[in-house]
Amino acid sequence: MNRIYDNHALIGRKYICLSTHIEIFSFQHRLRELDFSTIEFIKNQKQNKMKKIIALFALIVVGTTAKAQNFEIKTNPFGMAAGAYNITGEMVLSEYQNRSVLFSAWYNTEDFQEFTWTDRDGGLSLGYRQYFDKFEDKGMFLGLTSRYIMNSYYSTGYYDANWNWIPEEGSNKSDDYLSLGFTGGYKYVYNDKITVEAFLGMGRIIYEEIDDSWDAAEFISGLNFGYRF
Repeated sequence: MNRIYDNHALIGRKYICLSTHIEIFSFQHRLRELDFSTIEFIKNQKQNKMKKIIALFALIVVGTTAKAQNFEIKTNPFGMAAGAYNITGEMVLSEYQNRSVLFSAWYNTEDFQEFTWTDRDGGLSLGYRQYFDKFEDKGMFLGLTSRYIMNSYYSTGYYDANWNWIPEEGSNKSDDYLSLGFTGGYKYVYNDKITVEAFLGMGRIIYEEIDDSWDAAEFISGLNFGYRF
């Protein structure tokens, strides 16, 4: 009888231990789901902020276009298709037909960031450009540009059962930076309306939200298709 009682007691303890492990595992799983939902909420907040900036910029561009004659809207359709939404406005100075000012805004979707292995959420830029042509904004050009890059990442996390990286709640860090640099490129104009341009450049990082987190310089490049008004 004692042996039977001991066996039942042992089975009972094992059952309680197993039940406890199952409850702990279930709690951890629910906690991870909660952490992931919170993280997604934080991501969506920043993405919505970038979308609002793009929308506001688009409204400014439309308003400027209605009043300005020498104005051009351009974008990179390949980037748009991949999830890097972007828009650029270029306004030719009335006193100098071969000089212009530019302002840009872009937003990178989460899918685009994962595909390109980047933490950059988007950015804003302001530039000045002078064309070699003396009478029009076409052909070869040189320019100055200042870019504010919005960047965020998760410093810690873990892999789930499917080997997906799950960042931990509260580990989100913002690491924006500001750069000042130059560009050079070429713009082709078709029928005085359609434009295609490509450019390269370098920028010097003059401000970092987290000290010494970026290299001293950055590479700048772009390809745009535009329409003149």
